[in-house]
Amino acid sequence: MQFILPFTIAAGLLFFIFGLSITALKGLIFCMLLLYAANCDLSTREVTNWIPFSISLTGLIGTELTDIPLMLLAALFVTLPQLLIATRKENCYGGGDIKVSAACGFLLGIEKGIWGLISGLLLAVLCTLVIQRVKNKKADAILMIPYLAAGFMAVYMI
Repeated sequence: MQFILPFTIAAGLLFFIFGLSITALKGLIFCMLLLYAANCDLSTREVTNWIPFSISLTGLIGTELTDIPLMLLAALFVTLPQLLIATRKENCYGGGDIKVSAACGFLLGIEKGIWGLISGLLLAVLCTLVIQRVKNKKADAILMIPYLAAGFMAVYMI
């Protein structure tokens, strides 16, 4: 129930930008899955494996068979920076964050996937700094999926 208003706003924007098209439908499913993943991360700090799988399946809507190798390469490029950071520092990334990012990279492609990752991480840093300043204490572990979801969804609409 918490994500009805953001979903309605996103749906309106998608249909305004793309009209009644496969791209709008794909974006609507993508938005719904990202909002659900963010809600799961906020409430239980876990994201089930079917969410990244469903995002990846959504990426196949309207694509041709010849596009799949490039989509797999995009998932690798989006995931690689997170994997490098996660192997060097403990408890900085969760597995769900990396899986959702890989699925979003698969759906969006290399360029939009990297921009979505950058915008989501930048949003997380800015919001964390504001929260630290307001609460006047060091922040606990950051839940990344809500920020990543916002970044990936914003890039999808561009």
